[in-house]
Amino acid sequence: MPKLDPTSGGGFGVSTPGAVEGHYFFHFYYLRADSGWEPEALWRSDGTPDGTYRLVGPQQQPVSSRAARWTSVGGSAFFAAEDDTGGRGLWKTDGTPGGTSKVKDLMSGVLDAENGDPDAIVRREDGTLFILSRQGSGRNQTYRLWKSDGTEAGTVLLKEFEASYAYATLLQRVGDTVYFPAQDAAHPGLELWKTDGTEAGTVRVKDIRPGLGSSDPSDLWAVGSTLYFVANDGQSGRELWKTDGTEAGTVRVKDLHPGEADGVRDWNERTHFAVVGTTLYFLADDGTHGLEPWKTDGTEAGTVLLEDLRPGAEDGAMALYPVGGTLYLVADDGVHGYEPWKSDGTPEGTVLLKDIVPGAGSGFGAGFSRLGEGVFFLAYTPEHGIEPWKTDGTEAGTALIKDVLPGAGSSLRELTPGPLSLEDRGLVVFAASDGTSGEEVWVTDGTPEMTERVADVAPGAASSVPRDMVRLGERLLFTALDSTAGIEPHALPLPVWKDRRPPAVTCPAAVTAEATEASGTAVTYPPATATDAVSEPTLRYSAASGSTFPVGTTQVTVTAADAAGNESQCTFNVTVTRREEAAPLPEASESEGCACRASGASGSAGLWSLLALLAGASMRRRRSAPRASA
Repeated sequence: MPKLDPTSGGGFGVSTPGAVEGHYFFHFYYLRADSGWEPEALWRSDGTPDGTYRLVGPQQQPVSSRAARWTSVGGSAFFAAEDDTGGRGLWKTDGTPGGTSKVKDLMSGVLDAENGDPDAIVRREDGTLFILSRQGSGRNQTYRLWKSDGTEAGTVLLKEFEASYAYATLLQRVGDTVYFPAQDAAHPGLELWKTDGTEAGTVRVKDIRPGLGSSDPSDLWAVGSTLYFVANDGQSGRELWKTDGTEAGTVRVKDLHPGEADGVRDWNERTHFAVVGTTLYFLADDGTHGLEPWKTDGTEAGTVLLEDLRPGAEDGAMALYPVGGTLYLVADDGVHGYEPWKSDGTPEGTVLLKDIVPGAGSGFGAGFSRLGEGVFFLAYTPEHGIEPWKTDGTEAGTALIKDVLPGAGSSLRELTPGPLSLEDRGLVVFAASDGTSGEEVWVTDGTPEMTERVADVAPGAASSVPRDMVRLGERLLFTALDSTAGIEPHALPLPVWKDRRPPAVTCPAAVTAEATEASGTAVTYPPATATDAVSEPTLRYSAASGSTFPVGTTQVTVTAADAAGNESQCTFNVTVTRREEAAPLPEASESEGCACRASGASGSAGLWSLLALLAGASMRRRRSAPRASA
């Protein structure tokens, strides 16, 4: 393995699930003397120095704004970006160049993007934004909590906090209250805080780990009026907690792994939690079953193991995805590898969706999103690589949508880029490459015909690497890379559903007919039938029913067309044979002494007369012959 960053003091990689053609994807972290471990781009490796390379090239010139943290509020989208002043501030856009402007420079504070957490900017129902920004680098940072009404004058600093770790930049709204981890000089130790949007109402909720220690709150999730989070009180390890916003109402839900061991062992893994209705699902290890799915209603008795997917102490579950009222999981039962599962919240309703890579191989699964009446997700197979799939919740209805990059290569660089569901249109947009246009924005309705590239932002083989896609009215906003502007915000018209599916047409069975004339005969055949999901199809025939068909076999082509111009065809044969009449018997002439006809009763009488004449002549010859002497 090569040294990925020659200027760093060392590094390590974190693998992304899934191997493609013997290659593994991973994020590399390198060490800087001034700021500790910093994340690098996504890399790919086959285990050799020459086969290890960064998928996304170095930052291009001019310097990129690195727009991120897209959040829609009314008719505007807010995001964090840098400009040529050197500061990183809050920006807003209506999706047009003229409607894009900086709201406020947040004191050159850089909105934290290290962990990819989506909660550095969060909005309240009334449209108020809350932002966490940071000043400085590494451990010499201060964090600032802001609120904004979308104007420069209405963007104000609520409170400044002391340095803390990167995962302290979580924000989670419950009702009108916003929660976040923080610490200040008067309250050492990283603990759970809250704000109501006022300076006086920005306070610590509870000192979970009293003294100078930190409970390190992470994984903040809202379920109704309750906030769930993970914390360490110094006695029971990292476990699931909940709060109603009061000190007395901030309690541990359950000691999942008794003792000091961690019941929830991974920090800020967004796919380790899912909310379905009023139930929180999460991955935990109780020391007996390995990492498995659990669920809670907020009580200790109601916090239970959903299912031991892989019996024994080995890990069974990898990720959770909520779609509607169904929980989708990626899990390994020890037999089928990591494959997609689904659950209705009961042990008996937790079942393997499909063994995508049969046997012990892993198809994985990621990005589960609503797609019409079904669900979109990404999966891997050795034959097709990482490609878009769909499911209706049944094994038979779980299938590859389209091999966007034909063959074993992957159209997606990794399993992690989040798709965006356009539920009212029955569409999903996602990032993919067909091998010709590079990685760009694609759209699908779940059919191969309507799985297509939306635009080639970076023309040709270059990739725009679209990320952070968000909908704003009739526009699709996202961050993308191009050779002239670097990484900047982009906008496209929102994709619309187009009827690309041809109607289904069924021809009648083959038809045969008999002609008495050499020119053929008129043939009538039953009509073909056609159906279409959108419009009533029209039918065209290459030879109309009732027209004259020649002797022999004629192939009739039926074309069905829908209102969108999509066509499909079927064929059937019309075979015409010639009927030949029986040849007449020859008639006897009058000169031969017989005027009979070889048919009917008169023919029979003539025959008997002829026989009688012949018999008489024979008798006369016998009488006239001389007798022999005695």
